[in-house]
Amino acid sequence: MAQWTDIDVQTIYQLLCETEAPPDGEHYEGWIAMKIADALRVVGKIDGLEEDLKSAVQVAWHRGATEWVRMNYPKDAERLERVK
Repeated sequence: MAQWTDIDVQTIYQLLCETEAPPDGEHYEGWIAMKIADALRVVGKIDGLEEDLKSAVQVAWHRGATEWVRMNYPKDAERLERVK
């Protein structure tokens, strides 16, 4: 089961607590379901972008931009140092 601190749980909770009324002609549950689906798509895209960034930082490191990685992504630099 998901934890309370999970980003998806927090996103859904925030949407359920909104007091905004659905547009005319929309019923509340369907409208909220669409908003939740949209929000989860965004979270999925963010996760993908974070993985792309991690890969790009790793490529930069292996191509010699070690100082740049140390300055801009110190946690990644620590991880890459350990892998040497």
